Amino acid sequence: MLAFNSMVPRHVRLALLGRPLDIEARLRALDIPVLVTHGRFDKLVDVSMGRYTASVVPKARFSEYELIGHAPFWEDAPRFNRELAELARAVRR
Repeated sequence: MLAFNSMVPRHVRLALLGRPLDIEARLRALDIPVLVTHGRFDKLVDVSMGRYTASVVPKARFSEYELIGHAPFWEDAPRFNRELAELARAVRR
């Protein structure tokens, strides 16, 4: 995972931290089901950001992983895959 994340050049990662980001209107305009997955022990992005995203996206469902960090898809793959499959089945209906 570290090697994968390091593929993004350092100057790009640094630029992302300082950019203005005003996306709330775009999030509110989404008209698709969204699964917001977040680990409670994420040390890179506070769990409040996941809660916020789920609160502004009209069709969002928030899934918080209690004992998980930044990579729920890796740290609890069975649960992540199950929830993602449920979302896909719901969208297909």
